[in-house]
Amino acid sequence: MPADTSAAVRVIIVAAGRGERMGHLTDHNPKCMISFCGRPLIEWQLGALHAAGLNDITIVGGYLASRIEAPGVRQVANPEWETTNMVHSLMCARDIFLSGTPVVVAYADLLYQPRLLTALVDNGGQIGTVVDLNWLDLWRIRFNDPLDDAETLRLSDRNTIIDIGRKPKRLEEIEGQYVGLTYFSPEGATQFAEAHRSISRWDNSKSPRDCYFTDVLRALVSRDFAIEAVATDSGWLEFDSGDDLAVYQDLLDRNELGKYWSQDGIPNP
Repeated sequence: MPADTSAAVRVIIVAAGRGERMGHLTDHNPKCMISFCGRPLIEWQLGALHAAGLNDITIVGGYLASRIEAPGVRQVANPEWETTNMVHSLMCARDIFLSGTPVVVAYADLLYQPRLLTALVDNGGQIGTVVDLNWLDLWRIRFNDPLDDAETLRLSDRNTIIDIGRKPKRLEEIEGQYVGLTYFSPEGATQFAEAHRSISRWDNSKSPRDCYFTDVLRALVSRDFAIEAVATDSGWLEFDSGDDLAVYQDLLDRNELGKYWSQDGIPNP
């Protein structure tokens, strides 16, 4: 990635939620401070971002926000984190998101390799989001039934998303899995913010306070806004529950974690 390209991109990591499915692991710390492979998740993220040349980073905290350890990184808070959802938390950094510069938005419960960030920033679209085409392999390890915690995602012949974020009834409705890493051009961010503000027009069961990120992406798709799928077949992990931590530790112990994510190229932040 050219240095001048990455230097112009800002990053928002959304880390506001309680992470209740992590059980006791988040009793005293936010989810992004859970340790894996000897380092908190947030350290792995910051290391990957820096390795990709992305250094202008903002973290949106909420639950136990004061315990997020990220020296030198800008932090803002969602004081309503208990009664709002992820996109509302993102908009607590609205001045960053709508600053007129490109932005990468990342979920805080991920590990990812720098190459995914490079591909994302270089995608060329107004909105691009990382999509794992090999998702089923990992989901079969994480869940007894892969449909239990998957979302629909279908692609056009031009590799743009034509459906996302619904509860699937069969595997054929899933051509890839949304990862939680999304790039916005300034125009893309403006369009996303407007779709979020008016989300109830597209789904009357949702409001700006309680909608999910994929709800807003689906609203944009319904308006024929092109969202580019930035394809991968590995290079990331999601920590959604305590079971995930156990699964990944088992893969690590068996020297099989590298099929899905590797520490390679991720320095200390």
